Amino acid sequence: DSYCLPMVKYNNPAEIIINDNPYDCAAQKWNDSFKKSRQPYVMIISDDFIIPAGHISKMLKRLAACVNAANVGYVYPSGYICIPLKPENHDVGKNFMYKSNSFNPDKLKDGNYIDGSCLWKREKFVNFDTNLPRFLDWDVALNNLINNGVVGVMVDNTEFITFCLDKGISSKTEAKEEALQIITDKYKINKQQ
Repeated sequence: DSYCLPMVKYNNPAEIIINDNPYDCAAQKWNDSFKKSRQPYVMIISDDFIIPAGHISKMLKRLAACVNAANVGYVYPSGYICIPLKPENHDVGKNFMYKSNSFNPDKLKDGNYIDGSCLWKREKFVNFDTNLPRFLDWDVALNNLINNGVVGVMVDNTEFITFCLDKGISSKTEAKEEALQIITDKYKINKQQ
């Protein structure tokens, strides 16, 4: 709350919902927060993000420009800077820049490049799968694409900073390959690795 909430308030959203239920997994917290929200656009962010001034308005402006594109359901940031607080517990082990890609259905099936901190049209949002051990953001993007024909649009120059404690707030397993297999099996994707 000491660094994320002031940044969010500075971006002036119409509604802020904080879910600190210690008994729920991250996916359940995000789903519950969505259900409580009442705005036409919804953005779910973690408490370890620092978003720059104007970030939300930039995202909203781009999404509003897609109002007549029936298959566009969300916009997503162009990347983030990750600062692992415990580098020894993180896959990369040091600070790094993660860059998103323009939306491409085939590339999305090969691997995730969309962070979960998207700005959603309320009617296009699908719940996060609370049973997945990792890759919840990838799952939501694939679920929307494969089951609903919904695509996203990357918004240029919307990078943010995130502090990582471990492999990710939603990670329930150390086994990256096992988690990848769950996603590829769920969507019948043939991974070439």
